[in-house]
Amino acid sequence: MSKLVPARLYAEDPNAPPPYECGDDLFTLGRDRLEWTLRLGDIFSHTCRSAGRVTVVAKSTVLASPGASHNGADVVVKWVWSPKTRAAEADFVRRARDLAEMENPSMLHHLPNFLHVEEEVEIDEDVVLRVLVQELLTPLDDSTLTADELAKAFKDIFECYRWLFEVAKILHRDISVKNLMYRRKDGQIFGVLNDFDLAHLAVDDSSPPSGQRIGTIPYMAMDLLVPNPPSHLPRHDLESLFYVLVFVVCQTDSDTHPGPPLRRWKDRDMNIEWAFKSAAFLLDGFPPVRPGFERFTLPILLLRRVFRNGLNARNHVEYIHRSRAQGMVSDELEEEEVEEVDGETLGGRVTFDTFASALGEG
Repeated sequence: MSKLVPARLYAEDPNAPPPYECGDDLFTLGRDRLEWTLRLGDIFSHTCRSAGRVTVVAKSTVLASPGASHNGADVVVKWVWSPKTRAAEADFVRRARDLAEMENPSMLHHLPNFLHVEEEVEIDEDVVLRVLVQELLTPLDDSTLTADELAKAFKDIFECYRWLFEVAKILHRDISVKNLMYRRKDGQIFGVLNDFDLAHLAVDDSSPPSGQRIGTIPYMAMDLLVPNPPSHLPRHDLESLFYVLVFVVCQTDSDTHPGPPLRRWKDRDMNIEWAFKSAAFLLDGFPPVRPGFERFTLPILLLRRVFRNGLNARNHVEYIHRSRAQGMVSDELEEEEVEEVDGETLGGRVTFDTFASALGEG
């Protein structure tokens, strides 16, 4: 049995079928009376990020837990090898949950819940290992969700994201289909915003500079898919929420509409990603929603308009300034009064309120 990291994680193919060497899939966390013993199950993801970050997420079964409170339960375990200087995901979740308990207890339904946290184990002078154990959640693209359940869960997640930014001052920065989850409790469904691994405190002066791309490429905002992207803003995460919604509800498999557009955008370079998303905004780029999910057609069209109008307004102003600077401007453009468009909300066109208004039409 291995402490902290099961030996199978270091195998050439950790998802290969058994048999394994004896104990290769067993590991322990904690110590003394607070010790956990778990068996490694399927590995969900193995991600290598920039700056020496490696993350492994796997399903595991609890064999023994403090007070036998979770014995036999399936959980998710996350191993993160990270630079010491990087804020821990558990710190963001604690901050959010502590504020929710004091100010808005209902928000706890929409936040992840860690069952155990192995704070920091020093690997070398620059890198630490952090291990998280949390309840097993279900992804939002689960095929068993009804349209009404999906609508409820998605709105939950949007409201959680808004509360996190406005109240907890946490910017998530990695909105993707794998991080939007749900849980069922007492016969109800609750959307959950998961994975704060790339989160950032909005009040922190050490904000990443422009030029640093953060997020999951297929769901990134268009502005972030260019060389030297701007700093990450809330409207970029809102645009990612929009892409996730399209991905989940537009999964068709007909001859005329072979799958959701975002599935075709995967595994492409940044330029092609940008071109496909640009075409989707300017043209009728999205296939129809899948049968039974027609209630999402209008919200998708309205959300598309929100982002298209904002980006078009910004691009038009930039075009006028560029043309005037180059002396290549028509009399009409020369006389046009320019209304500047701020980067944070694109002139008030992309805000929490405009997003909520469009989403509410479903």
